[in-house]
Amino acid sequence: MLIQVQFLGISNKIGLCFTQQFVMESLLKDLKKHVTCSICLDTYTKPKTIACLHTFCCKCLERHALTSKKQGFYRCPECQAQIGIPEGKRFDNLPSSFLHNSLLSLLAIRRSGEGDEISCSTCQKKSAEINHCFDCEKFMCPECVKAHEVFRETLFQGHKVTPVRQFQATDYEALLKRQSFCTVNYHEKEVTKFFCVGCQSCVCQICIATDHKSHDVVPLEKAADDEKANIIARARLVKEMKEVCRGVIRELENTENELETNITTAKRQVSQATEQMMGKLRQLEREAITALENTRVSRIEKLHSGKASVFSLEKQLDQAFEFSNNLVERSSSSDIMLNKKNLEERIKDLIETTMPALPVSSCVEFVSTCEPESLSLGFTKFSKTDVQGSTVEGLDQNFQAGVEAELLICLKSSEGEISNTQHTDRVEIHIDPADQVSSLVTSEKEDGNFQAKFVAK
Repeated sequence: MLIQVQFLGISNKIGLCFTQQFVMESLLKDLKKHVTCSICLDTYTKPKTIACLHTFCCKCLERHALTSKKQGFYRCPECQAQIGIPEGKRFDNLPSSFLHNSLLSLLAIRRSGEGDEISCSTCQKKSAEINHCFDCEKFMCPECVKAHEVFRETLFQGHKVTPVRQFQATDYEALLKRQSFCTVNYHEKEVTKFFCVGCQSCVCQICIATDHKSHDVVPLEKAADDEKANIIARARLVKEMKEVCRGVIRELENTENELETNITTAKRQVSQATEQMMGKLRQLEREAITALENTRVSRIEKLHSGKASVFSLEKQLDQAFEFSNNLVERSSSSDIMLNKKNLEERIKDLIETTMPALPVSSCVEFVSTCEPESLSLGFTKFSKTDVQGSTVEGLDQNFQAGVEAELLICLKSSEGEISNTQHTDRVEIHIDPADQVSSLVTSEKEDGNFQAKFVAK
C-alpha cells in the first residue's frame, strides 16, 4: 500500500519533485558561475580538486602553487588552507572534479541551444543538432542517431534519446548524475559500473576481467549507497562543527559589541574624569585667585594706611617749616620770643616722631605642588579579576601569637593570567576574625602578586 502525505492538495512526492526541479533550475540559471575558475575567471579547463575541496583549472592551480609555494606548501586561493605540493609536482595527477566536468557538459548543452556545436561521442563530428542517449550515456549527431535507431529493436531497445535542445530540468539532472567513463588506457569508452573494494577505485567491465580479476568487486551503485550513510554521518559532524563555529562567531561578535560599548563607556568616563579634574582645578584656581585677591586688598589697605600716616606727618612738617619761616621772615621780635617755646616743642615732637615701618611685604609667589608629569586621570583595566580563580598561598602554616606571618595572594584574571592591578590602594585584604591579627600590611610585588604581612594575637 502506498500512502502519500497530502498538503494543500499537493502530495509530498510531487512537492519533492518540484523542489528538485527548482534546485536544478536555479543551478542552470547560475551555471556559468559554478564552472568559473576563481584564478583565471574563465570556465574550467581540466578542473582539479585539492585537499580543501576547492576546484581550479589544472594549469591555473599549478602556476599559482609553484609561484607562491613555501617549504613545499602553498595556500588555497579561496580559503587560504595550507596544501602540499603534489609528488613530482604532477598537478595533472590530482583528482579530477567529475562534478565540474559534468557541469561543463551541461554548459555546453545549454550553449548548443544558442547555436554552439557539440562533439558526437561516436564519430567526433561537431553538430548543433546533437542528441543524447541516456542509456548509452553518449552524445550523438543526427547520422549516429539514425544508426542507433536501426538497432533499437535489438541492442538499444527502450533507450531514451532526446535532442539536447529539448532538455528539461529532469534531463539535465539525469545527465549530471551519469556515471563516469573508465580512465584506464584502452578502457576510455567503458562506463564505470563497479567498485573494487580492495583497490578503492571505480572500475569498468573490462577492468574486472583484467586488472581486478578475483578482487572484491561490488556494483558501483551499491557501494555508493553504502557510502552515502558514511558521508551523511561525516556531513552531520561537519554541520555540528559548523554550529560550534557559529557559536564561537557569535561569542566573538558579542565580545566585539561589548568591547565597542565598553570602549565608548570608558571614553566617556575619561572625559567625565577630565571634566571633574578640570572642575576641581578650576575650583582650586578660583580659591587661589580669591586668596591672592584678599591678600592684595588687605596689604593695599595696610600700605595705604601707612602712606596716609606718612603723608600726615609730612604735612605737619611742612606746616612747622612754613610757620618757622614766617616767624623768621615776617614776625616781630616779640612774636619770635613768644612762640619760641611752642615752636621748639612742636619741632622736637615732629622730629622725634617714629617713622612708620613698612606694614607689609610685596613678596608674593605661587609655588605649585602639582607635578604635571605625575598627573594621572586613572588607569584602564583590560580584564576582570577572577576572585574564584585567585589563590592564597601560606594558609597551611601554623600561626603563632606575636610572630609575624606572611601570605601570598595571587590574583588571576578571567583569562587565567596574573591580574596586575597597578594600584595597591584598589586591593583590600581582610583577615577574619579581624580582632585576632594586628599590623596588617599589604604590598604589591614586581610579579603582580600581593604580599600580606600580619602578626597573630
